[in-house]
Amino acid sequence: MKLKRSLVAVLGVALVGAIAPTALGGGEAVRSGGAQAAPAAGPAAGGLEGAAAARSTAAARAGKTRVYKGWFPDVSGSKAKLTTTFRRGKPKLVTQIDYWRLPAVCEKTGGGQTASWGFRFIRGALRVNPNRKFGVSGSAEDGSTVRISGRFSRNFKKVRGKFQTRTLFPKNPDAGYPEEFCTIATQRFRVKR
Repeated sequence: MKLKRSLVAVLGVALVGAIAPTALGGGEAVRSGGAQAAPAAGPAAGGLEGAAAARSTAAARAGKTRVYKGWFPDVSGSKAKLTTTFRRGKPKLVTQIDYWRLPAVCEKTGGGQTASWGFRFIRGALRVNPNRKFGVSGSAEDGSTVRISGRFSRNFKKVRGKFQTRTLFPKNPDAGYPEEFCTIATQRFRVKR
């Protein structure tokens, strides 16, 4: 049985504008390890709102959306998904990244946990430069941080990169978790179309 915990805070990142949890199961970040409990509902369950959603939608309409799926080679049973926007046959934006079953270490409850969540990059997304590279590193007011970087192959069929995050999970008394930071150490990912 697995214990789940929801991430309800929207992370603001200075270089990107904002990052929002994605709908991996009602717009939640999920942490597991232990006994079964229902995830807590939060404001993130409704998705993006207002002008940020309009800009994100407009950016997605301006080009063709392509989804890359893959894994983290150093973590058995893990999965990764990268959503991009192409224009004129080349990647222009990375709009979303999702992860499943990555090892997490939390400040109060310790390690031995598995995290599954995703981030939608809004207000401009992550731009892909002419060298086929993208990346961002930033932090939110609550102390949460995210760092991601990657590079497309020459034929744009594969992407390799690295990801790291430290996220503040809210208190969840139903699941028995206190409010605490959980960290995913730097992980390499590989995805392809």
